[in-house]
Amino acid sequence: MQLRPTRSATERVLQFLRLRAKAHGEWELDGNLKQLAEDIGLRHEALYRTLASLEQKGRIARRTGKLILLA
Repeated sequence: MQLRPTRSATERVLQFLRLRAKAHGEWELDGNLKQLAEDIGLRHEALYRTLASLEQKGRIARRTGKLILLA
């Protein structure tokens, strides 16, 4: 049995953006949000809720085809 570190959906999304965002904090979606959810190990519903929460808190911005890390 292999133990994997567990992280919240928020931590997963922020970590993903930190690793992949360009120097100015932008990341262009390669596909759709369902694919992104699968790539980071979340259900798409959890990803949508997490993105909405992060946007409401001012941590990210969403633009057509892009996610922008603000804080």
